[in-house]
Amino acid sequence: MKLVKIVTHHKNPDLAAELFAKEGVVAIGWSEFGNLRGLTYDDIKQKSKKRWKRTERESASDASQLIAFRDEVSSGDVVFAYKLNNIVALVGEIISGYRFNTKNSVGDLKGKIGYANQRKVKWWDSPRNFDRHFLPRNLSEWVARPGTISICQYDMRKLKSILQNIPSQETVTKALEIHDEDEIKDYMERHLEEVEKGLIVIKREQPTSEGPMDFLAKDKDYINTVIEVKMMADDATVTQLRRYMRSFKRDAKISKVRGIIVAEEFTKRCGDDVRELNDHGMDILLYKCRKKFGFSRLDKQFE
Repeated sequence: MKLVKIVTHHKNPDLAAELFAKEGVVAIGWSEFGNLRGLTYDDIKQKSKKRWKRTERESASDASQLIAFRDEVSSGDVVFAYKLNNIVALVGEIISGYRFNTKNSVGDLKGKIGYANQRKVKWWDSPRNFDRHFLPRNLSEWVARPGTISICQYDMRKLKSILQNIPSQETVTKALEIHDEDEIKDYMERHLEEVEKGLIVIKREQPTSEGPMDFLAKDKDYINTVIEVKMMADDATVTQLRRYMRSFKRDAKISKVRGIIVAEEFTKRCGDDVRELNDHGMDILLYKCRKKFGFSRLDKQFE
């Protein structure tokens, strides 16, 4: 069985993937050449050179990709619609031959996609919108190869087994959600250097006359650093941090204190206030936090 990778669109990848799913097609560009039926490899090369002043190598690449889409893809082949940025948007089965179609939202030459070179596809309900790194390394690297279209041979039973083990987007999204501030604090307490190289925790919930700050730390230059953690940081967060910094400076009788706000999201007013304070000599930094995937190979352990 052949496995086909097709990049959805280089400018509007998300919209193209959405329309591929809606129309039940996969498509590629070069619609300016018209219907590819009857055109030879050399015909397409000449069209590419004439229209875009392409070099010999570039026009040969155009011709090769179009011929592959028209002649080398067959009904029954499995197709990955790849949105770039490591995301496979859709997986499905090719169910038709090549056709030049300007009648749907994908092929409309006045639309945002304008990809009239199409094949009909039965898109599978899952998996969708998954990171290519969930695939075995050789397949993951193949998906990311340059070019609009790539074709390889792959065992169907093996592929289905691989795809069945890819978590749904809902599961992945839920796993990557940050649920509360304590989750951020617990991680930061063990991995503060990931926020800023050289940072070390002095005390969590350091008391001050204004109440307990989330963290007291020292940076790589041994400067005391007050850290405030929020899910959503706003202008009130900036005010709160300033009070902690002022209180700690007074209580510890020191002249210099830095401030850091770590949050999942920041309001515009938060950013504006911090910029204004820094312009007046304060030292406050903002750090956005996100959960992230981690990958490690296990196969060597089972040999």
